[in-house]
Amino acid sequence: MIPFYLINWVRPDGGTVDLGKYCTSFSVKKAIQSKANIADFILRVSPLLLTGTDFLDSTGNLRFQADQQINVYLGTAPVSAISSDLLSALTVTNIEPEVSENVNVKINAMDKSAYLLSMSGAKNYTASVPNIIKGIVNQWGRGSVSADLVANGGYIQGTMSTGANFGTQSYAYIYKPIFDAIDELSQPSYTGDDRPYIFWVDENNALHWQYPWQTLAGTITEGSDDVYEMKIAKKQQDEINMVVYNAGKDKNGNAVLWYQFNYATRSAKLQIAYYDWSEIVATMQNPGYAWDSLTWSTATNDQVRDHAKSKGNARCQDIFARKGLLWKGTSLLKGTRSIDRGQLIKIVSNKFGKFGENAELKLRVTDVIHTVSDRGWFTEFTVEEDPLVK
Repeated sequence: MIPFYLINWVRPDGGTVDLGKYCTSFSVKKAIQSKANIADFILRVSPLLLTGTDFLDSTGNLRFQADQQINVYLGTAPVSAISSDLLSALTVTNIEPEVSENVNVKINAMDKSAYLLSMSGAKNYTASVPNIIKGIVNQWGRGSVSADLVANGGYIQGTMSTGANFGTQSYAYIYKPIFDAIDELSQPSYTGDDRPYIFWVDENNALHWQYPWQTLAGTITEGSDDVYEMKIAKKQQDEINMVVYNAGKDKNGNAVLWYQFNYATRSAKLQIAYYDWSEIVATMQNPGYAWDSLTWSTATNDQVRDHAKSKGNARCQDIFARKGLLWKGTSLLKGTRSIDRGQLIKIVSNKFGKFGENAELKLRVTDVIHTVSDRGWFTEFTVEEDPLVK
């Protein structure tokens, strides 16, 4: 596959340089967890070109610096710097120049969201989950990162997947990276939906937060001309089947220490994990927080402990739902933009059927790696079974 690409380095002076004309190869990984998105670029530049304005400033220093932005646009037809062609918006993390006959420059980058959402703060919020996320990002985010609801022209989903409104709840944001707070608020125990929401920051520094795709994005058939390799099998995940947690301190100052065991586990081995969820009780202490017509000031100590356990137990179910003996694997394709992280796709293979017959599975794409070099454009993706998809 012959790719069309544009690799825009955003210079400190606001100008852009298309690194594509210098790039001999690059690889971009996109994952459901956007802070796991990374990229590598290899540039080859003649020493004569270094004297121009693209790479050196007036004093001869390399213009590339950490934390600068690179936007990658990729497609099967000519691309331009528009959102529909965008593959990934990245922040430079490392630069390694190697001087020989030519100057080879290796650039490592990561998803912008990991950088822009790395700050932390402390504040109590009482609102719907989308508005809590909006408030945290707009108050504590780095630089020009912004967040708003779809109804206001932004990209934060304002209603649940069913069309119902998110309920109002309290949340104690206590000195954790914004990214981790959004990840926590994206879980079913907060949203009330049946699976975690996904989020990322685009090239314009706007936060996107949405329910993962549930309609089939396409079909991949093993043995077809576009599929070079497919390795899919049932694999045992690192299943956590028991959780011990601390939900905070009750009205008497004693820890609400409790546990949950997953009786539906398919593992014969006991795997225990401990979590400090002390923010559960901290949230309950907010003046606007109420449950069963109770508040922190009106509830008895037993009622406080019971409610804290119910919130902690719900989080445990989120953890249990992500583990087990599941279909998982990888596939290598001819370069394509039709596969994206978080999508639900149909995989057709004789590995799933009896007696070598073809059968199909609906699997979730967890990450995608696009590699472009003089050999062409290749797309490798990882899939795994979503326990909630039938």
